[in-house]
Amino acid sequence: MLARLSSLLLLAILAFAQSTTSSVNGTVVDSTGSAIPAATCKLADQATGATFTANSRVDGLFTFPSVPASTYTLSVQATGFKALQMRDIVVTSRELRTLGNVTMQVGEVRESVTVAAEGTTVQLASAERSGVLTGGQVNDIALKGRDFFALLQTIPGVVDTAAARDTSSNTAGAGIFINGNRDNQKNVSVDGITAMDTHSNGSLSFQPNMDSIAEVKILTNNYQAEYGRNSGGAIAAIIKSGTKEFHGSGYDFYRHESLNANNFFNNRSATPKQPYRYRISGYSLGGPIYIPRKFNANREKFFFFWSQEFTGVKTDYGAMFVNVPTAAEREGDFSKSFDVNGSLIPVRDPATGQPFAGNIVPANRLNKTGQGILNFYPLPNYTDPDPRNRYRWNFRSVYSGNTPRRNDILKADANLTPTLRMYYRYGRDTDKTLQPWAARQVR
Repeated sequence: MLARLSSLLLLAILAFAQSTTSSVNGTVVDSTGSAIPAATCKLADQATGATFTANSRVDGLFTFPSVPASTYTLSVQATGFKALQMRDIVVTSRELRTLGNVTMQVGEVRESVTVAAEGTTVQLASAERSGVLTGGQVNDIALKGRDFFALLQTIPGVVDTAAARDTSSNTAGAGIFINGNRDNQKNVSVDGITAMDTHSNGSLSFQPNMDSIAEVKILTNNYQAEYGRNSGGAIAAIIKSGTKEFHGSGYDFYRHESLNANNFFNNRSATPKQPYRYRISGYSLGGPIYIPRKFNANREKFFFFWSQEFTGVKTDYGAMFVNVPTAAEREGDFSKSFDVNGSLIPVRDPATGQPFAGNIVPANRLNKTGQGILNFYPLPNYTDPDPRNRYRWNFRSVYSGNTPRRNDILKADANLTPTLRMYYRYGRDTDKTLQPWAARQVR
């Protein structure tokens, strides 16, 4: 029974996952363009040392069908030819990477030729239209709120209509339109697993911080059926993995209201600037999992990557101007209650329909419960300096609220054999938001 449940769980996971690996192919030929069969081809990950092996077929074609995104070195050996080494082959996620003809020169195997790989400017092995943001671009391009969705507008066909991206949030995907499709028709995935809130299909259940991203691929059109789920495009983020060497980072970004000018409406109403503070701090660490001379001594099997980001936010929600009952009005005295035009507001006796004498409600006609409810409202605290607004409002409320946020990411990779790789990823987003005035629009 346990084995059956485990099988069902595995099938469920596979059903919701998308492949994040790529394939690399090429054709081994001699200087005349003739195919070289049975050539030994090895593809080595320059970051981790993981190696994939394939032999060329009768027509010279070789294929590495499942290769993680990374930078590789291809080594090719064949009897009667000089060994060939092609370095710096950049492979992005979900890519059908073709190296074209790999030309070998006649000579001894102990002789070698080293060449540099050329980037393919046109996708030759697939009809898909896509764009890639590398980890370097994600981390090196300055962004106010460190929300990687703000970079997607650099990809042709992507439009970002979000008014402001002050920090990352579970609504970061809103406002992103791919090829004119509605923003709730796209899919966002992290390491091949959808990150969409499947209840709303609009918000995100998890968003990685920028320092943890290896690359982001945006599939805009003609992509494979495995990315189906949503028809409006696919945004696929890949989390960094550890390498043979230890690497780490640390950062701290800070914004403060003292660096900003007050806005027009605040100046007009003599309202001072309110606290507007964002502090985004974090760090990351990645490398091999090993014990010298005892476990993973060559540092090519097991790796880890850990990242944390802390966002301290004090958001200025602006100022709210409203009318509240005055102390006299709470006692039934409306003799000084005027409308926005400065005209007295008549208070009528519901029994006769006539105005109360002096516009004052007699004490014996007041309801004590109603008075108690009125006292829940604050007393007036504001007189607008503009005479035109003298009677429009009498209370000003300003609010800056804290919104603490924390982002944790852990990824462990295992290169068990040349044909078996595993990884485990843990991600957690937590934040707490308190919005004033029931999120009413402010002036």
